[in-house]
Amino acid sequence: MKKETTTHGLSLKKVVELLNIGSDVGTDRGDTDQDKTDLLNDRLSQTLPLYEDEPRKKSKQLSRTIAVLSGEPIGKLLQDPKTELSIIKVIKEHGRKLADRSKSEAEHQVANTIYFAAIAHALVFKKETITRFSKEDLRQAFDRVSQENWIPEWLLELFAQASHRIQSAT
Repeated sequence: MKKETTTHGLSLKKVVELLNIGSDVGTDRGDTDQDKTDLLNDRLSQTLPLYEDEPRKKSKQLSRTIAVLSGEPIGKLLQDPKTELSIIKVIKEHGRKLADRSKSEAEHQVANTIYFAAIAHALVFKKETITRFSKEDLRQAFDRVSQENWIPEWLLELFAQASHRIQSAT
């Protein structure tokens, strides 16, 4: 039985070129929204890490330890209006550290989303400002991230509420 060729006489190099062209169709060479969605969901499902390199007051240390030991994911802590402000501050700091350590634009955007989510949580649920950003800068940041289609609906709502709180306070 004669073996039929499936490459129609094309060289291996030409087949590889054609396959590479096909893999480029419909993809952005940068970070895609789905990549950011997946990364954000991954980060929000993680628990808070213990950062040993920072001295903390005993009450903050205890709250942080309880949050870490409880195994509550960061996303759940951000959604819960009863989450202690000290834990929200730890989440904010965690987001900042993730941003500092990010190796891609997607990682940086996801880290900033967590950072601003903690600030939004404090504004909405605790009526506290836990940043030195001006209210106008915060409102612009919340409005900007509210335009992203890769952020979960509950976080978009938190950002919208925080923006509204700032607008109604001025």
